[in-house]
Order: sequence, then structure tokens, then C-alpha cells
Amino acid sequence: MSTISLPTSRLLDKNVVREALHDLARATLGMPLPPRQGTSLGVVHALIAHGGLLYITPELWHLLERPANLPMVSPFLSYLRVLRPGRYLKRWGRRLTAEGFSQEDAMILSYASFGFDALEKTFGVESVLTNDLRMKDRYVHGFPRIKACFARMIRQLKAPYQQVTLPDVVSMEELWGHIAL
Repeated sequence: MSTISLPTSRLLDKNVVREALHDLARATLGMPLPPRQGTSLGVVHALIAHGGLLYITPELWHLLERPANLPMVSPFLSYLRVLRPGRYLKRWGRRLTAEGFSQEDAMILSYASFGFDALEKTFGVESVLTNDLRMKDRYVHGFPRIKACFARMIRQLKAPYQQVTLPDVVSMEELWGHIAL
């Protein structure tokens, strides 16, 4: 039997949260669950049970806290924390955009390194959980260039920003496969 050590801090992209919430609504109504949405909800439930920190971006938080969304999202809100934009977040986002990432994907990845948790007084997360396989593929295949660009950038920064790291990018199906073992 094989197991993996789950990271203690994860950034959920909006597709993961959206699919998990749609799945929760379908399950509540007794409707069958599409496979990928079932995976998203299963992973989110497993991560909540495991503990650790689940983060989202401020932009996603603002969408979730709208009054029309509250009845559906309220079971999850207490488990989610918001990463605040840290210094250099936009700079790293611009460099990721130059590497070919969409602006939205670049900002998710940038939050994963330069997002700030005011309560924990920490920067970044260990992994980004996504259903965006194009973003994951671009990150994995471009990682040597991304890592070199990141190293050049943080080498010029003052403490504590020299301590930030790049996250792993993991698909929900990939993590589900490890959790389900």
C-alpha cells in the first residue's frame, strides 16, 4: 500500500471550489454526481478531515460571500482562509504571464508563492490544487525555466521575501488517486 504525505497548506483554484460546490448542491438534491465533480468534492472533504490550511484568493472569497451564494457555500467558508496579496505578487504574476500563462493562471501561481496569511504570518502555500490541466501541464513542462526565473527574482529581494518558494501544482484527480489508496 502506498501513501503520500499531504501538504499542510493548499491553494484551491476557483474551478475546484466551483465543482465541489456544484457537487454538494447535486448531492443535497439527490442527483447523481458527475465523476470529476465527485472527485473535487471528495478531495475537499478529505482535505478538511486531514486538517491543514485551505486557501483561496480574495477575488474568489468575494464571489463566495455574496448573499445569493451563502446558503450553498456556508458549510465550506469556515474551512477556507484568504491569502492576501503580498509584496512582489504582481511582479511575479507579470513574469509568469511572460512565460505564457494566462493572467488568471499567473495570479493563482503568484498567490501560491507571494500570498500572505496574516494570521499565520506566512507566505505562500505548498501546493495549488486545480482542475486546469493546461495550467498544470504548462507549469510542469516549463518548470526549469520558471524555477530559474524565480531564483533570479528572489535573489534580489530583501528578507523575508528571499525565503518564498514555488508551489507544486497538483490536479484533483491526481490527489484523489493518492488519497483513495
